[in-house]
Amino acid sequence: EGIYDLLAARGVSRRDFLKYCGSVAALLGLSEMYAPQIAAAVAAGAKLKPTVWLDMGLCTGCTESTAQAGNPNVADIVLDLLSINYMETIMAAAGAQAEAAKTKTIEDGGYILIVEGSVMTGEGGNTLRIAGKTGLEVLKEAAMKADAIVCVGSCAVDGGWVRGNPNPAGGKGVIDVAQELGFGDKPIINLPTCPVNPEWIVAVVVDVLMLNKLPDMDDKHRPKLIFGSTIHDNCPRRGHFENGEFVEQFGTEAEVKQWWLYKLGCKGPQTFTHRREEHP
Repeated sequence: EGIYDLLAARGVSRRDFLKYCGSVAALLGLSEMYAPQIAAAVAAGAKLKPTVWLDMGLCTGCTESTAQAGNPNVADIVLDLLSINYMETIMAAAGAQAEAAKTKTIEDGGYILIVEGSVMTGEGGNTLRIAGKTGLEVLKEAAMKADAIVCVGSCAVDGGWVRGNPNPAGGKGVIDVAQELGFGDKPIINLPTCPVNPEWIVAVVVDVLMLNKLPDMDDKHRPKLIFGSTIHDNCPRRGHFENGEFVEQFGTEAEVKQWWLYKLGCKGPQTFTHRREEHP
């Protein structure tokens, strides 16, 4: 009941929360009947799995997508309940207090590390400094005792737009420096896109809490539960594709009949990611 009291204080009803847990179940490839178990996993996570959220070279877009979307944003509240011990952009503590919270969590071990932003390697890592340490030092320190590393957003995954030429800051993805910094044996989960979908973060963390294991991943370290199929695989217009029925021009009867839009720019067969949509 404690978790429902916390949610109610933030304007989220039990029904809304269980509905949200049902959507997380869908992301995990489970029946909505698992919603109560997911809710229980979230409640347990508040006590069992602390999280450190590191900001590297970033625009804070992924943080904004988590903190500013929806009214209220259940994903944001769930992430907050999952014991994020350090997240410098939104935490109340600052300076020495903030660093102490991070240091204590790292010393205790058994946490999930979430990384947002590019790893800055230019000038020996001195293009980014946090509390007197280079970004490389901060990342290495936080990664060494983490149970898993979740890279959120394209910048953390592969360097993102920061890596574009001429790249004077030496922006790279976390996985690009893992071996060099000594944590190449750590499980790394990549959640690309710009910005990341906060529901994916919740789904991955809940998967770890419920099953006590990492999700199956593809060759790019992306969870198959999210990136394992294309939009085209589950498209409601798929039948028209099978029949060779295409919309050749907007405003025609074929469009009204909702035939396939590939000839007009649909990228469903090449797209492995989507945002969940709710329809009234």
